Order: sequence, then C-alpha cells, then structure tokens
Amino acid sequence: MTAELPILSTPETEGRNWWAGYLLHMTKGLHEWMGSKKAIANNVTPWMSSKSRGGAYMPSAELTKFLETAEEVFTSVNGSELSLEKDPIHRVAALLRNARPDVDPEIIGAYSKSRFFLRLNDLNSKLQVQEKQQRRRQATHVNKYI
Repeated sequence: MTAELPILSTPETEGRNWWAGYLLHMTKGLHEWMGSKKAIANNVTPWMSSKSRGGAYMPSAELTKFLETAEEVFTSVNGSELSLEKDPIHRVAALLRNARPDVDPEIIGAYSKSRFFLRLNDLNSKLQVQEKQQRRRQATHVNKYI
C-alpha cells in the first residue's frame, strides 16, 4: 500500500491532485500502485474535500510522478494551445509509451485522450464559444415567435 500525498496548498498542485484522482476514476483504479478510493482522506485541503464529496480517489506518489512526466510530454507536443499536426492524441500516447514503458497502455491512452479534451475545453472557454452558442440558440428561439 502506498502512502497518501501530503496536503498540497497551491492551486496548481491541488489541480494536479484532482486530475490524478480523475484519471484514477476513469480507469477504475486499474492498478493498486495508482492510488485508491478513500471515504475520508486526512490529507486534503478544504477545496479538495468539497470537490470529492467524501469519495475521492487519492493518487499515489508514483501516479503523481507519471503525471509530471506526462504533462511535460503533452506540453512538448501541444505547447500552450493544441497541435495542428495530425493525430496529437496518439503522438502523445506514443511518446509516453517510449518514456514510461512500465505504465499500462490503457492508462496512457486514457491520459492522452482526457488531457487533450481538457485542453480543448479550456481553449473553448477562453474563446467564450459556449456563451456565443447559448446567445445564438436564445436568439433563434426568440425569433421563432416574432
């Protein structure tokens, strides 16, 4: 059994901890080395506690180390945006398989896909695409009755 990580206080590290827990949730805790689901975790900040609602997947130190490597690979391929070259999800997965052959390919695939879509969601939010779509739908709906 691996030890829980200490309380992390910066938003970046809390976000990484949440991201690791999300990856654990996606892969259903495929491997014991990744971490485990905790009903009550003593090592979380109030923000993490409110996000988990009492059933957080707590990542292990090994999973956190893998995510640091994976984030470096993802950033090298995509930069601060998303790569316009063909198939960036599989390129990230291939580079991660070479960098970390000890990690299950299913976990690498889950990371690559979810990280890509998380970045896409972030970029769309910054462009306020969602708000524009909602205004367009509202205007279309209102115009039906004019």
